Order: sequence, then C-alpha cells, then structure tokens
Amino acid sequence: MSYLGRLLEAHLVAQSHVIMNLVPCVPHCSDERGWVTHRVVATVNDEEVGHISVSHIPRAVYDETLADREQFCRAIEGRQKPTREEMRRAAVRHTKFEKFHVGSVHVAYVSVEEGFRRQGIARKLYIAAAKWMAEEGFVLAASDLQRPEVKALWKKLLEDPAVPTVTTEDGRPAIDYN
Repeated sequence: MSYLGRLLEAHLVAQSHVIMNLVPCVPHCSDERGWVTHRVVATVNDEEVGHISVSHIPRAVYDETLADREQFCRAIEGRQKPTREEMRRAAVRHTKFEKFHVGSVHVAYVSVEEGFRRQGIARKLYIAAAKWMAEEGFVLAASDLQRPEVKALWKKLLEDPAVPTVTTEDGRPAIDYN
C-alpha cells in the first residue's frame, strides 16, 4: 500500500473508524477437548488489521468429558493408559486446568498488523471481547503466557479507571463488564 494509503488508514484509526466484528464459535485446533473459541476482528476500510481470540470450556462439557482425572490425563496430557501414580501426580494440574479454562474466558491470541500497532487497536479488541463475553456472563481474563507488549497493555488496562478490572482467584488480571 502507498504511503498516502497508510496515512489515510492511520487517520481513520485515529478517528475511531475501526470496526469490530464479532465471530462466534471459531473452530479451535483442540475441538475434541471441548474448547469454545470466539474471535473479534478489527477492520479498517473492510481490511482486517487485527484480531483477538478468546476461549473457554463450558462447565457442562468439562463435567461430561474432563472432570474425570483419567479422561483429563488422556485428552489433555496425552497419556493413553495413565497409571494411578500418573493420575495422582496430575491432581494439581487437573485442578489448575479447571480453574483456568472453566468458568472464565481467557485471551488465547491477539494480533495487530504491524502498520497499525501503537494506535489503540489491541485495547479496543480487548474491550470489545470483554463486553461481548460479559453478555454471556463471563469475565475476560489474561492468559498466563504473555509477550511483553501484552503485559504492558494489561498494565494500562488495570490503570485505566474507565475499564472495570478485577483479579481472578489465581491472580490473573481480568476485565469484568458484568
């Protein structure tokens, strides 16, 4: 794209001409494990400039498929015939997995095209996703694996009085529009 084209797009972003499109139930690479993944796509001039993917496991799916520790060991940890000792050692990971993936939606992935970074698009994506998930009764929690720029964004979100932030039971920051 030409310099003038990029300049126009930067102006549109600055003037809040970023459109957020909600894409429910995007296929997840781990569909067989029960994840539900949603996507919010940011567009400028009908061109995707960024997106955020958020996911969780519904309580009913977890209770039916992964609440049993042996099933958890098979489906999540890849152990076809887990021994009693392996299942015993998996107890803490199983509990942590449930708290992280069931009952709260977390950010699975966020990306903004390089030419559109540092213009507030990621922030808008997080807020749009948090508001959408609040309609479903969820808070949007941070992932426990974050790049430095994502940590910096969460720090700004936590400091912004206009963004209703909370801390999850396991200490992760979250946005709660409920």
